Amino acid sequence: MKLVSYNILCGGDGRFGGPSRLDHICAVLQESAPDIVALQEANGFENGGIRQKVSKSLGLGHTAMAEGAVYTDGGRYHTAILSRYPLRDADTFPGRAFQSAALSAIVDTPSGLLQVCSLHLHAYSEDERLSEIGHILDHLGDHPDRVMLGDFNALARSDEARYAGLAGNAEFDVRFEVIDRMTETHVDVFRRLSEMPPPTYPSGLVADHSCVISRRIDYVFATPSFAQRATSAVTIDSPLARRASDHLPLLVCFE
Repeated sequence: MKLVSYNILCGGDGRFGGPSRLDHICAVLQESAPDIVALQEANGFENGGIRQKVSKSLGLGHTAMAEGAVYTDGGRYHTAILSRYPLRDADTFPGRAFQSAALSAIVDTPSGLLQVCSLHLHAYSEDERLSEIGHILDHLGDHPDRVMLGDFNALARSDEARYAGLAGNAEFDVRFEVIDRMTETHVDVFRRLSEMPPPTYPSGLVADHSCVISRRIDYVFATPSFAQRATSAVTIDSPLARRASDHLPLLVCFE
C-alpha cells in the first residue's frame, strides 16, 4: 500500500510558475501510483470538477475535503484525502479554528481499517502549531493503526544538525516543540528508515522569495505498530516535482 503526502501550492493555480500546474501535479502523482493521497493547499477543490479531475486521473475514486478558513491573501487552503479504498467517518476537527485545515478519515483498506489524517499546520508560529496539533491529537482518540501526514511547517529535533548556526535567523525559528509532541506517541517514518531524511521545502519552484534555506517540514507519522509495516520512504525529487510545487511530495510504502 502506497501513501503520498503532497502540498500542491495553491491547488496548482497559475500564480506561480506560469499557467496552471495541475497537470504537472497529477503527472507527479501518477508516477507513484499511490493508493492513498493526502493533499495540502488543495485550493479550488471545493469545485467538484477540479477534485474529480484529479481523482479520476489517479484512479482514486473516494475523496474527502476539509475547507480552510479565508486566509490573509483571500485564498482558502484546504486539505484533502483521495483513496482507492472507501472512506468512512470524515472529520474536520470541530472546535478549533485552523489557519489552514485538517482532515481525518477511516480508510477501509484490504488489510483493515486505517485512520488517515491530512494536516497543514500554521505557517508562521510554533506556538500556534502547538495549539493546532494538540487539538488534533486530543480529538483523534486511540485508533491503533493511524498515519498522520502533511505539511507540519515544523522542524524535527532529530534534524538539528541541519540547522546549526541558524538560531535567530529571520527566515524561521529553530524550535522543535511540535515534532517533539508528535514523537511522544507516533513514529517519524522517514527518520525510522533513514539516517538523515532529505529536505522537502523549498523545491526549485520559487513561491515565497524570502524562503531559501532547505528544511524538512513535511512528514509522515504512524502509530508504533503501524510504523513497523513501513518498508520504504522516499522524497520524490524529480525535475517535474521541482516545477509542480514548492514542496516535494513524500511517498511511503507499507506492507
